[in-house]
Amino acid sequence: MLVLPLAVPALLYIILSIPGVQASLGRKAEKELTSLLGTEVSIGRVDYSPFTRIVLRDVSVNDSTGHEALHVGHLGAGISIGETLWNKRLIITYAEIIDLQLSLWRDSVGAPLNIDPILARFKKKDKKEKSPFDLAVNMVVIRRSGLSYDVRSMPVRDDGAFDPSHIKVYGLRADLRAPRISNGEVDVEVKRMAATEQSGFTLSSLTAALHMDMSAASLTDLSIQLPNSSIAFDNIDIEGSPLVPGFDFKSVHTAIRLLPDSHVAVSYTHL
Repeated sequence: MLVLPLAVPALLYIILSIPGVQASLGRKAEKELTSLLGTEVSIGRVDYSPFTRIVLRDVSVNDSTGHEALHVGHLGAGISIGETLWNKRLIITYAEIIDLQLSLWRDSVGAPLNIDPILARFKKKDKKEKSPFDLAVNMVVIRRSGLSYDVRSMPVRDDGAFDPSHIKVYGLRADLRAPRISNGEVDVEVKRMAATEQSGFTLSSLTAALHMDMSAASLTDLSIQLPNSSIAFDNIDIEGSPLVPGFDFKSVHTAIRLLPDSHVAVSYTHL
């Protein structure tokens, strides 16, 4: 009888490690995600280490027209069962997002985005009380990622300047952590974020820390580093909280101050 409590988890581990079983899990995940998002979702491969980590490879999500809107080459996450049970909240040890490409477009200015039907499925159609949740993510790593946004009816600028109707960001990389994400409190730290836009604009580094509870919100340690510029902000505090239903960002009044060592060097010949 004493062997049974150990044998059952061991047997489950072995079964879930079989490639055929993992392939079945991938097909099941495709079916559930397709139903949830209302559009075709495909998963190339699932690697699953029971109770510790899961990796999805070549994840593809189509938009409302049947074209690929999102592709992720590697999507992985790890869970600490011990910490989760001890802290009585979900502890995600790490999340990896590698080779993500997001393609957003609209036919004309003011027209719906290609992913609007997907986003609409997440909007609450009733005012029932939200289910409580509480989790922590120890580390989020984003590498070799990018996104594009196009207004198809607008002509493309040919002078190499930034074009708000045709944006393409590549080389996106970031390290983040979220000590707490819950109904009543959010703590997110951006350790590093960098990217380049096709116009040549380069974000060398962005760091920040965001805290929100039910009464207020604050953004601290906000710093933006460009190739020849450094911009650091004093703490930005907001009375009221976006976590409270009915919060209106238009009513926010706060002071934004630069720290003394900030400097900006303009080296572009055109915008």
